[in-house]
Amino acid sequence: MGALAGITSVLLVLLLSLPRVLMAMARDGLLPKKAFATVHPRFQTPWIGTIITCVFSAVVGSLLPLEDLARMVNGGTLCAFMVVCASVWIMRKTHPEMKRPFRVPCIWLVAPLGVFSCLVMLINLGWLTWTRLGVWFLIGMIIYFSYSRRHSRVGQALRRRLTKGIGPSTLMEEENDDSDDSDSSDSEGSEERPMPTTA
Repeated sequence: MGALAGITSVLLVLLLSLPRVLMAMARDGLLPKKAFATVHPRFQTPWIGTIITCVFSAVVGSLLPLEDLARMVNGGTLCAFMVVCASVWIMRKTHPEMKRPFRVPCIWLVAPLGVFSCLVMLINLGWLTWTRLGVWFLIGMIIYFSYSRRHSRVGQALRRRLTKGIGPSTLMEEENDDSDDSDSSDSEGSEERPMPTTA
């Protein structure tokens, strides 16, 4: 009973958070906006992305064995944590001037430990999980190079700067300015409205 309650709560949180992650990616141009960044005019939620996520999760959950599905989900989560730990460490070194509301203390220790611990747990998941992760990674690369790379707002800003002969050192500042302009224009439209800050 406790396991069932725990799995249900985790599923609920993931099904609420994943569509919003996809919406953020779509607003950056990495995914189609019409499918993932459209906000419901009444409920102010990414309703199309929520439907796609729920249908996909239901189909996969009904077809795959629970143990294999758990290993695959754990592998993907550990990979994501590894990327986050490494990215925070790299960004602290390459962009120390960026404004950070929260700074991870002892980043030189916390980030490597996070990467190492996730890697150790990944190794213990077995070769079949690594094979599935490789397939998912390949699918992600296909999506990126076939769609996201051409529509990415960061990539477009970088190409504009390189065309003008300007280096990418202040690319993050330019992207933040573009994001502010886009958010203000989105708030004027009927299909894409800003998310409410409270539930």
